[in-house]
Amino acid sequence: MDYIRIPPDSTLVIGNFTLDPSIPLPVIRTEEDKKNGDVAIASIKAGLINAISHKGGLKDDILDENFDYYKDIILSEEDAIKNMLLAAKVRIEKKDFENAETLLKAVLNLEKIEEAFIMLSTVYGYRAKEYENKDEKMYDGYDSLILETLKAGYSVFKDSVNLPFELGSFHFREGNFELAENYFETFLKRADDDDVRRKPAEKLLQKCKKHIEDEDNVSEIYDLVMTNRFDEAEEKVKKLYKSHENDYQYNLLYGWTLRNAKKFDEAQGYLMKALKLDGHDAELYNELSLVEWEIGDKQRAKEYMSLAVDIDDESTIYPSNLAMMCFELSDIEEAEKAIYLLIERDKNDPYIKMLVDVYNQLSKDKFVYPDGFEGEDDEHECGCDHHHEHGHECECGHHHEHDHECECGHHHEHDHECGCGHDHEHDHECGCGHDHDHECECGHHHEHDHECECGHHHDHEHNTEHEKAQKTSKSKTTQKSQKKPTKK
Repeated sequence: MDYIRIPPDSTLVIGNFTLDPSIPLPVIRTEEDKKNGDVAIASIKAGLINAISHKGGLKDDILDENFDYYKDIILSEEDAIKNMLLAAKVRIEKKDFENAETLLKAVLNLEKIEEAFIMLSTVYGYRAKEYENKDEKMYDGYDSLILETLKAGYSVFKDSVNLPFELGSFHFREGNFELAENYFETFLKRADDDDVRRKPAEKLLQKCKKHIEDEDNVSEIYDLVMTNRFDEAEEKVKKLYKSHENDYQYNLLYGWTLRNAKKFDEAQGYLMKALKLDGHDAELYNELSLVEWEIGDKQRAKEYMSLAVDIDDESTIYPSNLAMMCFELSDIEEAEKAIYLLIERDKNDPYIKMLVDVYNQLSKDKFVYPDGFEGEDDEHECGCDHHHEHGHECECGHHHEHDHECECGHHHEHDHECGCGHDHEHDHECGCGHDHDHECECGHHHEHDHECECGHHHDHEHNTEHEKAQKTSKSKTTQKSQKKPTKK
């Protein structure tokens, strides 16, 4: 965008507005303008809209000084706002999201319109989608703008029917079920009886309540298991299971509870049933691996752990578990691969040095760290005749100060994570314990895996409501859905 001045002796009219030659005008020159050495009226209009859209953004002294003048020019044309909204819709349909964003931001700087807030949040969803799995920072940036835009609209239109529905749908996709529940309840209080969104909202509200109930149940069982109250935990999950026998999450939860109670044969049965219900889940394969290890089928345990490693390409727990299993099975080459994978995923993982120490004890060759890795100088040593402060039960037979041990005989202290399928550092996660790939009941197309039944197109699933939902947001960007893994 450039600024120009029209010749002082010329008269130029846009709409019903005669331009002042003394005031610079923003323009976006087309190739035709550059070729002819002139500037078309359309190029001036485009420049004005672009400039207005940036009000409040980057510092622009000319824009700040002349904003009201530019605003008057645009609004001098009949139905200017209406035509800009129509133009934005056309741009969205053509997937020209950059220009759609510019038009909608300009509209909102001219007049606060509810529809423009909702349309702009939709555009940000599309923009985020463009960067998914490509640029995490850009993805997260647009992701945050979705919620910010909807909240900004709601702060203006406090009695809105539409914005609570949009915010409820947004938080449901994000897994912020308490927030979603509140917004859906507000929507249902305000919506007309014949509003086509009532039925989808009612279904989503019931799902929110179920997710919240499931999370409460899981949290209670988790606390019981973590305090070694296994009989109480088993009794609690047994009662819940009666009404959830074909629910993947509850079979996984039951198996996890029984494994921690060292009832491995029983645990295996529930985990195998979970496998039939959802056979592509890293958390489940981790649990099956730990159970098979205790039952005695250590080769199968290793195979299950390898599957967990392959499915969850971010977890550091599964590679470290796999490495320890390989050591126990004298498969030093596979253990080495698991260590390299662990380093690749997190070069600062505290168990790298311990695993390398074990490798150096069992292998004829010393472990070769990747270029740029500085772990060689770590003071921690293993396999010696003295006390270690890093903490792990290793083959050296000496005490290592950590809190937990897994069933394979080695300690894994990764963020105090459990096998229940839920993240206990957050308030809520999806109660089903696995990714969703279902079709919604709204009759519309959704471009995300986790789709809802709200009746609208949703192009994004990773957003947070800052005052509360930051506790529940999944780290993006991935932005794939990922459950917290179990430590051994």
